Amino acid sequence: MRRISLITESSARPGEAAPAYLFYQGKQSRWINAVIEFMESRDFPREDIFFLSHYDQRIIGYEEVVQPYPMQKNHPRKSEAAGLANKVLDLILKMNPLPFVEIHTGRTLADPLKQLFDIHGVSYPTLWRRRSSWNEAFLLR
Repeated sequence: MRRISLITESSARPGEAAPAYLFYQGKQSRWINAVIEFMESRDFPREDIFFLSHYDQRIIGYEEVVQPYPMQKNHPRKSEAAGLANKVLDLILKMNPLPFVEIHTGRTLADPLKQLFDIHGVSYPTLWRRRSSWNEAFLLR
């Protein structure tokens, strides 16, 4: 079964354009760095890794060049997360067959994604991770 990975954006990002996987890495992005390292250690296909940004509700490909954009002052609202989750669902429903989706985001976005995935029959890990053991949850699947 095809797998895709959804990774949240990082607020610690450079002031110059770079491919997404480099743009979101950095000394203050330990969690994002760990997710990217985890994907690379599994030879996860780069075309199946997407970063999710609340700024303009974007779905960004792993190697897509990202231009610097403003930091959000506040944590995204549930309504904003629901809007981005709907865009993600639209992308996933265009894939045939439906992929297994790895969710590497905070709960604000993960909860509406999982709710939509349940409604539309999209598979995702059923073990929810603790920060210290998140990759074991995906390796067990």
